Amino acid sequence: MNKYNTLIFILIITIVGIIAYIFFSNPISSISIEEIRFEPKEVSIYVGEKYKVNPIIIPDNSSNNDIIWKSNDEAIVSVDKDGMLSAISEGQTDITASSLDGKISDFCHIIVNVREVEKIEVNIESLSLSKGEQKEINAIIYPYNATYPSLIYQSSDENIITVDNNGVVYGINDGTAEVIIKDSRSKVETRVKVIVGISLGNIMIDKQELNLYIGQEGNLKAVYTPENTTIKNIKWSSSNESVAKVDQNGKVTGIGEGEVVITLTSVDTGKTATCKVKVNKVITPSVSPTTPIITIVPTTSAPTTPAPTTPVITSVPTTPAPATPVITSVPTTPAPATPIVPENTILKYEGSTLKYYIQNKQSYYLTYIWMEDPYNQIKKLDANVAAYGQVLTDDELKGKTHYITTVLDMANNYLSKGLIPSDKNFVAFNASGYWTLSAFKGPTDYYDRLSDSWLVVTDGKVTRNRPEDAILSTFEPRVIGISSSGNLKIYPITKNQDISVSKGIYNSVINDGVKNTWSFYPELINNGINTMWDDQKYAERQAICQVDSNNYIMFSSLYNQNMKRLEVANILYNLGCKTAFNLDGGGSISIVYKSNGMTKAEKKLCINNSSGGCRGIIEGIYFVEK
Repeated sequence: MNKYNTLIFILIITIVGIIAYIFFSNPISSISIEEIRFEPKEVSIYVGEKYKVNPIIIPDNSSNNDIIWKSNDEAIVSVDKDGMLSAISEGQTDITASSLDGKISDFCHIIVNVREVEKIEVNIESLSLSKGEQKEINAIIYPYNATYPSLIYQSSDENIITVDNNGVVYGINDGTAEVIIKDSRSKVETRVKVIVGISLGNIMIDKQELNLYIGQEGNLKAVYTPENTTIKNIKWSSSNESVAKVDQNGKVTGIGEGEVVITLTSVDTGKTATCKVKVNKVITPSVSPTTPIITIVPTTSAPTTPAPTTPVITSVPTTPAPATPVITSVPTTPAPATPIVPENTILKYEGSTLKYYIQNKQSYYLTYIWMEDPYNQIKKLDANVAAYGQVLTDDELKGKTHYITTVLDMANNYLSKGLIPSDKNFVAFNASGYWTLSAFKGPTDYYDRLSDSWLVVTDGKVTRNRPEDAILSTFEPRVIGISSSGNLKIYPITKNQDISVSKGIYNSVINDGVKNTWSFYPELINNGINTMWDDQKYAERQAICQVDSNNYIMFSSLYNQNMKRLEVANILYNLGCKTAFNLDGGGSISIVYKSNGMTKAEKKLCINNSSGGCRGIIEGIYFVEK
């Protein structure tokens, strides 16, 4: 190596040495953690949850951000190397985050809560079961992720029901009790009403159809099978509340014109029954201003035909009326829009009065009767009582001649046997007619096949009670009677119904103290509500209505004066009738009257038979003046 190369080598070594000296004597300094800070300083979590905490490290460019984590109580909360918390149990503790050298640290306060049960819901509102039967109640807790759900089932009366830990309820004895379902920790609870008794077999409504006017109310009743059902959890509902509403007592209110279906549902069995309700606009009959309301008076001579413009005036005799009415007077003022009850005939007793009306070109009679004691003054004419002088049962009538007669002959038979006081006036009306006669088969089976007259009570004696026949009814007659309170009562329809309905009617009739029953068809007004639908059949009509406890009106259309039942119902409704029934018609309407002192009843009207006679009947209704 020459001197020049040696010099270069020494120079390089010197430079390297200087650099090494500088480097090792002045190393590059690291950036340390100056602060660890938790924000927020407190965290709340629920038992079983996880939560990651992220502390703030200052400066954010420190050379080493590794943290040492520690929980002050790992039985409450634990923390892993990444700051992930795990809530173990209810309580409070701190977690600490420290730098590697332990010089810098901070803590966060951790609160571990329990998520309590806030609400308990069950799958049923109430429960019904028979003695010895068992059913399960399914309970649901809210929130669904409650920490310690622990439901306890208890019975409010273990003499009636018991319940196990799974919510299975056992019927022990008849009665009502509650299953109490509560959370053992939060004390939140709910209760289920339990009825132990006779379970519902079937359910029906006492009416299949109901007619209302807007603003009117009507009542529907539930009919239970068996009749001794003790479990009666039901709901009423309307298919269209803009037409009619129904409350949970079965009261229906007409809201708007139209048709609606009212449904009765058994909460326990899901079985339903329905009633069709028609809501009508309020009807105000219109009468021509020149149409008179006139009075008919009987005369002994041949009928006098009135002149076209001048009515004939006669006096009032006591002998029968002719077939053609004779006009006594014509009012000089226009007839009112609604038939007006003549003064002193309803509110003041002056004996029975017969009035003849013309309205909308239709002619009819109204007979006004005022009763001091309807319960004892309204009675029944019975063909066989008239014949034998006493009330006979089905068995007692077998082998005897069955009598079908007219209301006039029947009334005179009653009079001759002293069954009607000879010193009293009375007015009698035809009641049961063709629907019962059409089923009559012979002299030995009085009522036997008359399913429409399945329940017969005469003078307080039950002569027939065959509920099994009620469902076979040819028509749909209602059993009616006068209760001990003096009110006409309509009992539910029985056609095609369960036998328990007719059995229930029998019990009601007895409990109401009814002394006489009739089978009328159909009802027109019930509880002040026009229940008649818009029938399409025109016929002669006769009806009876009760205005109040003492006032009655009998309606009769003239021969060949055909009317719909709805038209009759509207007339009676506008006269203030609270209860009204259709009687027989179509050729057998008749009214007879006996004045005080007469020995025989006199036929005043037999207006619906072209042959001049009256169709035979098996029973009638009469009012005796006191």
